[in-house]
Amino acid sequence: LHSSDQHIVKESLMAICQLCQENEDVMINVLGENGMDDLCHVINTCKLDCVRLVAGIFLDVSFSDTLRVELLNNRKHVVVFERMIKSKDVVTQQLSLQTLEMLALSNPTHVTKHPSITNALISCIMSTSDVQVKTIAAKTTSILRRGRRDNRRGY
Repeated sequence: LHSSDQHIVKESLMAICQLCQENEDVMINVLGENGMDDLCHVINTCKLDCVRLVAGIFLDVSFSDTLRVELLNNRKHVVVFERMIKSKDVVTQQLSLQTLEMLALSNPTHVTKHPSITNALISCIMSTSDVQVKTIAAKTTSILRRGRRDNRRGY
């Protein structure tokens, strides 16, 4: 994933996608330790097709109880995730927002402790003309609001 050859990076990401979809144990082995950091490196250095693949891997990760927490526990991951939500590419935005929705459903407090993520979500709603992006973003905002309200009530 640290190659300067974009073709090698893309092929590596496609292999990771396939491995991650096999089962959660394989996903944990592939993305554990430095794997998530390597994906962040791809977001910072590669072209759109690779960024889309990483956004898809992040969505797969959001289904893993073990790895889900990693997406928002590391500042580097949060910054990259925020960048994907703010992407001008609709596909990357949709995948990132679907990931955020999964994170919000599992633990809204974990998401709302990062104001930059919630600000990116609101900015996304205001700036996009894509109906599907607006719908996912609005739904996720509603989940986060409901989670905050439930936490204040002590549920």
